Amino acid sequence: MDEIETNKESPRLVIEDIKKIIKDIIIKKKFPVVLGGDHSISLAPVLAFYESNIPFSVIQFDAHTDLRDEYEGTKFGHASVSRRITNYAKTFQIGIRSASKKEAEFISSNSDKIFLLKAQEFNLNTLSTILDKELSNNIYITFDVDVFDPSIIPSVGTPEPGGLSFTQILQALRLIVEKKNVIGFDIVELAPIPYLVHPNFTIAKLIYKLIGLIYKKGVFDNGRYYTK
Repeated sequence: MDEIETNKESPRLVIEDIKKIIKDIIIKKKFPVVLGGDHSISLAPVLAFYESNIPFSVIQFDAHTDLRDEYEGTKFGHASVSRRITNYAKTFQIGIRSASKKEAEFISSNSDKIFLLKAQEFNLNTLSTILDKELSNNIYITFDVDVFDPSIIPSVGTPEPGGLSFTQILQALRLIVEKKNVIGFDIVELAPIPYLVHPNFTIAKLIYKLIGLIYKKGVFDNGRYYTK
């Protein structure tokens, strides 16, 4: 387990630092699990897989689309991470319940590479259909914890009411792992609140549940989890 320390001031340079480490993990045929931090870091593993010539799609659990072209003077911040990711992979966003007008327009004009399952429309049949018809066999998961309803996980920077439950998310993850080859994932944007420990334990449980689902499928065996 590597704890990445960087003194770079530019988000783009931080992403480059993380990307180099992830590419080394891929070369060694290890399974990357990235824990953050700001959602901007999720671009790093996406770039690492893309530059390693591994075909894949991205599934994003999130309250927000993160599709702004630029936010607060950078194209590489948390509000723009998915806009950058769509340059490299089809993206399926689950749990969305907040988007700007320009983000909605971008989704509408890029319906061939961005797929949406809003929180209020969540159901496993729609999830299954999109998995089967639109996405690659290899899947990278980026998971912003504000996809949860804030009554479950209040420890986030930008809470949005009306989110998903722990049970709904586990149902979705089980289906994704069953149908696809998950090649890596990140969990980001937990902002711990002093003396409020249940969100921290919930996210820790989410991490080991997801690792357990993937491990049970046997994809770690002999590094055989990158497929065409």
